[in-house]
Amino acid sequence: MPPATNSGNGGLLSLLQCGPASLLSCDGVPDECDFDINPTGLYVAVHTKQWGLAADRLKVFPAEASVWVSRFGDPVGLANIANTTNGVTSLPGTPTSAAMAEARRRPKVLRWKMLPLHGAVLFGAPLELVHALIKAYPAACSCVDDQGMLPLHLAFRCGAKEAVVLELLDVYPQAIEIEDKKGRVPSVLALKDAVSYVDTIGEAFLKGPSYYYYAARVAASDRVRNESEMAAKVRKLEEERKAEYESTKNLLTKTQAELQEDIEVLSTENAELKERLAWYETKYDGAEEKEKVLVDHTNSLAERLR
Repeated sequence: MPPATNSGNGGLLSLLQCGPASLLSCDGVPDECDFDINPTGLYVAVHTKQWGLAADRLKVFPAEASVWVSRFGDPVGLANIANTTNGVTSLPGTPTSAAMAEARRRPKVLRWKMLPLHGAVLFGAPLELVHALIKAYPAACSCVDDQGMLPLHLAFRCGAKEAVVLELLDVYPQAIEIEDKKGRVPSVLALKDAVSYVDTIGEAFLKGPSYYYYAARVAASDRVRNESEMAAKVRKLEEERKAEYESTKNLLTKTQAELQEDIEVLSTENAELKERLAWYETKYDGAEEKEKVLVDHTNSLAERLR
């Protein structure tokens, strides 16, 4: 199995960039790639336990969930080759160019081969990432690695959380009875000291794949029913909101029309009042002077009568 390595975000981000210096294949998604030559960005993130980066990569390149990643090794190893050139023997670990060329001509030995889902389970990825990988490529649950192990084998072997085990069983319940190359079913690989759900494992084996098949079908039906009910509620709320919007719009339009009518009536009355005021002002123009003359004349007569 491949060892996990922890590296900084800067180095990993540089690997995930497309360009001439990139280790990744960005122009297309191959069916298989070499870990040391052209690994996918998704597997690099999983291999280095950068779970958030792996989730982001999966959203952009979901097809990488179906790419097999392999690693090869030389049967002897370059570091252990002692070479003699012109009678001088080089130290182990410093092979000459001729020795390296000779080593490259030898057939390579497969060290490991797996999908990103295998790696995620092996390295203890969170349930959310495991779920996302399964959603991107459900067939990965039924794919075996170079050791004939399904993701479920690795989950039991590494003491994965019960939720991860049940997630794998829901998608591929037959896995509970499938043997690896050494004839071991997944439950045999469970670490009793590290796994707290040994009873669940035994129960799963006794129930067999049919139980999980129908359980998955029931769960799927419940999920579809809940989604349908939720969609119906959403549609009802949207219809109610639309009807309320139309009602409010109609009321606003009606109110605006009524206010416009009131404005027109008030404008007409205002014009009439202005006309009447102008008439009265014309009619009674000079009335104060006439009144003063009349008063003076009355006072003059009063003085005469005395």
